[in-house]
Amino acid sequence: MGSSSDDTRWSSGGISLPEIEAQIVGESVLIKILCEKRKGVHVKILDEVEKMNMSVVSTSLTAFADLTLDNIVVNAEMDKEILKPATKDHIVKTLRSALQIIA
Repeated sequence: MGSSSDDTRWSSGGISLPEIEAQIVGESVLIKILCEKRKGVHVKILDEVEKMNMSVVSTSLTAFADLTLDNIVVNAEMDKEILKPATKDHIVKTLRSALQIIA
């Protein structure tokens, strides 16, 4: 999973957060996120996914490590009408930026 040097460090495990991974197969997109538990994170992620011209098919949210972390998985479909669909790097960068804003 990706990380950058300006991410928050989870003190008890040395994990760089948020950890974001995106996989694309055809028009299907699977996004996995491990982030600090904060109010509004799940809603913000879904909003950003829709802004990237994707429709959310399903999502799951699991509290992890004594309720201090959230493990979020989003299954989405890219809009078939978009001429230039999102890349994995674009999805990760967009979601990382959105999560830093609400930090």
